[in-house]
Amino acid sequence: MNMFRLAILFLLLGIFPANDLRADLVDFVNGVWDHSAAGGSSANTGWDSSFSTGSTTVNGITVTLQSLTFGSATPSNRNLEFSPIGASTGLFFGNDGTTDLNSGSLTNYQEWRFTFSAPVENLDWAIFDIDSRSGGASAWRDALAGETWANSVGAIGDGVSVDWDLAGSELTTRSVFELDHISRNTELFGLDNVNTDDLEGRAGLSTNGSFSVFSLYVFNDLDSVGNHNVVTEGTFSFNASTAVPEPASLMFTACLIAGTLLRRKR
Repeated sequence: MNMFRLAILFLLLGIFPANDLRADLVDFVNGVWDHSAAGGSSANTGWDSSFSTGSTTVNGITVTLQSLTFGSATPSNRNLEFSPIGASTGLFFGNDGTTDLNSGSLTNYQEWRFTFSAPVENLDWAIFDIDSRSGGASAWRDALAGETWANSVGAIGDGVSVDWDLAGSELTTRSVFELDHISRNTELFGLDNVNTDDLEGRAGLSTNGSFSVFSLYVFNDLDSVGNHNVVTEGTFSFNASTAVPEPASLMFTACLIAGTLLRRKR
């Protein structure tokens, strides 16, 4: 292959790159986490449940997690601790004594806020043990919502909502707060606990478009209070977001370069 054809081949490969199928993985169990900003280790293997903040770096992108509470929400005593999910491991995400009724504004909730040092996309995560319980003052129904933000966090509900995969579960989507959320379909299936890894209480979430902040919310949407936890999968994946020039401008540039190479060859 002569130099002219080789140059054009490299140019076209650069313009139309093969899809990058690699997904970066945030690992709460085996990844290296930095809790030094909160007084902990700068290189802890797995998340240290003694702290509500921490960061990990994956392929050059630093992912920082903050566990934040609003209103009367108080993290459960197992929040951010490891929990078994069948043969794998996850993290508890839960509150004590929080209540939000099925109307008005979402007031009492916990937020796991993930901040990425560079724009990302295609976040994919699974959450288990989304269930409910009857019993007077200890009644609860786990409720979850999520949204992303391009740059910084705004008012709740003003971000881009995540997509939920509820296939095979006994969960449903509700639209009674500023943003849609999911919880057990108690109207159809009643108030009932499920085992951690049962399909009935499992949901998958995925994101839309590019973002730098991801907010995941948990709360109790029954009119009683109680300790309630869901279990997040021990890892989630994402892709680095890359800006791709428009094909028309790329082809114009390719033609210019090809013309220059052809003139030089002659």
